[in-house]
Amino acid sequence: SRMSIGAYYKRLDEAGSPIEVIQIERWHLLPGYLDALADRVRVALAEKFPAEVRSEVPVIFSAHSLPEKIQEWDDPYPRELRETVAAVAERIAPHPYTFSYQSAAMTPDPWLGPDVAEVVEGYAAQGKRHVLVAPIGFVTEHVEILYDIDVDFMRRASAIGVHLERIEMLNAHPLMIGALADLVKARSAQHAPA
Repeated sequence: SRMSIGAYYKRLDEAGSPIEVIQIERWHLLPGYLDALADRVRVALAEKFPAEVRSEVPVIFSAHSLPEKIQEWDDPYPRELRETVAAVAERIAPHPYTFSYQSAAMTPDPWLGPDVAEVVEGYAAQGKRHVLVAPIGFVTEHVEILYDIDVDFMRRASAIGVHLERIEMLNAHPLMIGALADLVKARSAQHAPA
């Protein structure tokens, strides 16, 4: 997003560091990243849900919400997230899935949605009793995972009779690390002195 990463790059440029910084702006369709996410989804479905319901458990892909105004700036964030979701969904097909946002700040401005909690409520209204959250907008555990999903969303889901689980975060998943290493090597080679 231009709101977060874009702002970091801008500040870095303004600092005028004598060290060359090579920016890698897009890796949302990196095959190893997508394969690692699909692996985490498959493992979670196999380990956290009874065999008789596994194929019907909706996967709710989530990412951190941002103010809706980013759409006016033609920010690539929402589009790239949807592209990631579609690519992972192809890898786990045929499996039901949807995309949502989470962790919107409490501000008067509207934020991107729908929120994970709204999606879970919708599935509950359809009679679904099991859901899997796959936070694709995050690669490690932190407050938006350990509290927002593991405490808040799980508690809210349980209160309406829904068994909610989440995938293990990528952290140092070998496919993810290998893909990032290859990406860095390729970008570095493009900028190597002749």
